[in-house]
Amino acid sequence: MLKIRCSECMRDFIWTDEMPLRGKCPNPDCDGEYDVRAALRKNLETREPAVARTLLCPACGGPIRSRWTICGGCDRIVAGSRAFQKRHLIVLTAVALLFLSLIIRVWRHF
Repeated sequence: MLKIRCSECMRDFIWTDEMPLRGKCPNPDCDGEYDVRAALRKNLETREPAVARTLLCPACGGPIRSRWTICGGCDRIVAGSRAFQKRHLIVLTAVALLFLSLIIRVWRHF
């Protein structure tokens, strides 16, 4: 069941599962039509504003496009729910490459 407001007569009515998804307003004095999908979308927009759906950078709180990107506000690398500075990522990569080269040298020795 969904509460729908007719755009013509501004009266509310309850849509049930037996009613069609699109149809005429149940008010006999009204010629308006209803659309359940549009009413559901409108209902969700009022409950969850667009601000709550935007992704925010965990470091600075600025808006970001996705969870795996570089923030335009603080210029940090966002990976999931964490943010790293670029220099930390470069140091981590260098340490990983050194560790990998050490493993390869030990492997060749045996």
